[in-house]
Amino acid sequence: MIHNLKSVSIAMLMLAISGCSALSFPHYLGEKQLQPQEFGAIDPQQLSVKLILEDSARLAVDTTWLTVNYAQGEHTQSTALSLQLVQSSSLAAEQGWILVMPARTEYVLSLTDASQQQLQLMQQKANENLTGSFQVALNTHVDLVDKKASQACMQTYLRLDTQAEYQPLQKSQVVQF
Repeated sequence: MIHNLKSVSIAMLMLAISGCSALSFPHYLGEKQLQPQEFGAIDPQQLSVKLILEDSARLAVDTTWLTVNYAQGEHTQSTALSLQLVQSSSLAAEQGWILVMPARTEYVLSLTDASQQQLQLMQQKANENLTGSFQVALNTHVDLVDKKASQACMQTYLRLDTQAEYQPLQKSQVVQF
């Protein structure tokens, strides 16, 4: 039993050192906590998500959405906001002294018009009652393209407005197929 525990600890340490953690299912969740003032200051037209995914897999854009969770005391509310593809671009493979980075695709997504309106309504309610906490979570489905690959590395970022930098939701995540 202790030997198994040591093995698991060593495996988890190796994953932490590599910067990637494994998921056994193709759905991915990255999240960011926001204070009510931060949430109220988001411009729905400028909110965007960037995903960088190895070319062994492909992002299923139609099943990618943001979930906004609001919690105040025991009351919780969850709203799903649809995303649309704004841009996708190919990133070439890079070979360094220590690390080889495979070819990747960068996806930039923004809220659909209907989701922008939903977010504005949530913000109005939040501005009326400046208590509680907000969590913005990214939900996405990844499809395997290269049948020889059993995993793909993905990085996810969130930008709340065009003046800000993309902030990592999850710097590097290995999706297992």
